[in-house]
Amino acid sequence: MGMKGKCILAAGLVGFLLPGNIHPASAGESFITSPLPLRNMYPPMMRFLDPVPDSALRDYSNWDIGLHQHLSSIYQGDQWPANQLLADMELSVTDLTVRKAITQDMDLSVQLSLLRPFNGVMDQLVKDVHKILGVPGSGRQFRPNNSFGYYFRPGSPGGWQGKNRWEVGNTTISLRKQVIAGDGWAIAGLTSIKLSTASSARGLGNGRPDVGLGAVVSAASDHWFMHVEAWGIHTFTKDVAAGAFPAVKYHPYVRGSATLGWKYSDQLALIVQGQGGTSPYSSGIRQLDKLPLIYSFGLQGETDSGTGWTLAFTENGLTQLTTQDFTFSLALHWQFSS
Repeated sequence: MGMKGKCILAAGLVGFLLPGNIHPASAGESFITSPLPLRNMYPPMMRFLDPVPDSALRDYSNWDIGLHQHLSSIYQGDQWPANQLLADMELSVTDLTVRKAITQDMDLSVQLSLLRPFNGVMDQLVKDVHKILGVPGSGRQFRPNNSFGYYFRPGSPGGWQGKNRWEVGNTTISLRKQVIAGDGWAIAGLTSIKLSTASSARGLGNGRPDVGLGAVVSAASDHWFMHVEAWGIHTFTKDVAAGAFPAVKYHPYVRGSATLGWKYSDQLALIVQGQGGTSPYSSGIRQLDKLPLIYSFGLQGETDSGTGWTLAFTENGLTQLTTQDFTFSLALHWQFSS
């Protein structure tokens, strides 16, 4: 599918979901106790389905529209200087998520993404911070500041060569159904399919769909709330024959998240969140095979007019592999009733 076809598909999905006549829902429908809308921004992992954490407690009677903007700094390189894999960039990701209730306890959502890998402006700052904190540079010191590089065995079967340019990301379609609810708690079943609308030749898609089944448990009191979510995901990506290079195999993997939040007021919450799982790769390369783990800190609020907002900072986990170095995120959220 070419760029024009991907844009038509994205526009068609948005047009299918958006209602013809919408108006703001009541201000009482707050989203501040939901998880932070974040995911792994390491491009080799973004080729696969990585669900954004969800809640089992949200209102199912309205349209939800979320616009999420993320800016990440990324450096991963193996076997320097003769790299098979290199990811050296800053990455802008804009996600549009549209959700529509189907029944009183079930809804459908579509997430569309626009990506901009580029050479960046923060490399010297990152190097200085690493030096002050005594954190290993992981090879950054061997690359010129603010240079772009993204490839995996370019020219070989299953390889890719990224470019410094605008890109359409993958499309994710998800279904959520509340299966049981009590006083201040609920459990919801989740299912999702990722369509590989991003370029596989440039390392942003895998050329095949991924499907996932999951569940989320949510609970909330007057001041505290929490969410625990787990997924099993199957990818239809085919293994790559060894040939002149080590074989790359793909296999089912898991994802999960845990969110803990404290409501400062009815319009502001402080949230900490961890996300991780296993890798879909078996390649013998640590920057593909290690367990991805990120943790995030954020503020989530709502204005008097009912517009929700999120500010968050995401850091990579203890392995320093298979994730972005860090991400700054800003999200806006609106609810509508038909």
